[in-house]
Amino acid sequence: MPSKKKILIISVLVSFSLISSLGYLYFKKKGNEITSKTAEYLSKKTGRKTVIEKIYYSVLDGITIKNAQIKELSGEKNFLSFEKAEIKINEKEFLKGNLLFEKARFYSGKARITKENGIWNFQDLSNLLPPSRKPIHLVWNAKEISFENFDLYFYESDTGKEITLKNAFVSLSHRSSLGGNFSLSVSASADALINGKLISFEIDSQNELIYSYADLSALKTKTKLNKIFYSDISAQEALFKGEFMSLNKKEKRNYKTDLYLKDLFIPSSNDTYSSVMKYVGSVEKALGKNIAKEKEFILKEANFSAWTKDLKSEIKFSADSNLISLNFSSVCDFNIRRDEIKADLSAKELKLNFDAQSDFSKVKIKQDFSETAAEAFKKAVLDFERNILIKILGKEDL
Repeated sequence: MPSKKKILIISVLVSFSLISSLGYLYFKKKGNEITSKTAEYLSKKTGRKTVIEKIYYSVLDGITIKNAQIKELSGEKNFLSFEKAEIKINEKEFLKGNLLFEKARFYSGKARITKENGIWNFQDLSNLLPPSRKPIHLVWNAKEISFENFDLYFYESDTGKEITLKNAFVSLSHRSSLGGNFSLSVSASADALINGKLISFEIDSQNELIYSYADLSALKTKTKLNKIFYSDISAQEALFKGEFMSLNKKEKRNYKTDLYLKDLFIPSSNDTYSSVMKYVGSVEKALGKNIAKEKEFILKEANFSAWTKDLKSEIKFSADSNLISLNFSSVCDFNIRRDEIKADLSAKELKLNFDAQSDFSKVKIKQDFSETAAEAFKKAVLDFERNILIKILGKEDL
């Protein structure tokens, strides 16, 4: 005799197969009517004109929507359009009375996200969601939502910022039905208008968001930019890696970051060149010699790494340019107010080694330098601690 449990499993499987088959036959027979009524329902519910060419159903893929457009409220432009969408719900959860999307995938489309006079163009759609006091990550009911081969347009009239992602792939996946972790992937060619200047690059970004119920507790990211152009500044590659733990416990910062930059070019005609020369000038003043005779700044390679935990930190920076080559490190224990600084600098035929210890107010240098050079280095150390180190440690109120 088969057990009651086996009989129940068989019954559920048979019921599911029967329901799926009936659903398929129903969609096949009533497809045009369902497509028309769905478009009408969405138009009425959203207040936006909605056009759908066809809706299909299959047991394996769920619901497939072909060639759809949802207009802006004004009806003039498309808010969202796509050639195909695949939407599948979790049948097991559905039988329990819960609506959980296994996937919602959109292919070959365009989306416009704009903010004008402080109002986003999707704000009316968010008002359609059931009211909830819980954060959105606790009521999110989709395991996977993705946009493949999409053009995404973002515009904010108040600031004039404009961003376009071309041939984008964007994917957001959720590991559990309540809270839990989210994975966000973005790859695209990007053009952005910032402060009236155009910046373009290729981006590939992988991110992990980890929630401790209501709070974001950790973030892990790896973002790579290629072929970067900003006005007449260019760079071949930039890579950023970061792990930010204990985000919901600001008094216990636990961060780790790495940044790599390759082939940065800044011509003398650009305003940024003057800023670079300002820092080079401070080095020249300390050395008492001129080293900047180039018409442009070329950074062949730069590496930056930093970590902080329990008010301790370590920062390392190295750069190889046509003006200066630098290796720098800072090892800090804020609990005892001590920061150990080391730097090796070379410029043309000049070489310099620098070791210092600081308590965030006074700097002691181990080497013997001229009074002018010593004062310049001390000021540089205190500026670094005030503008960078203190912020990394989360002690801005010092």
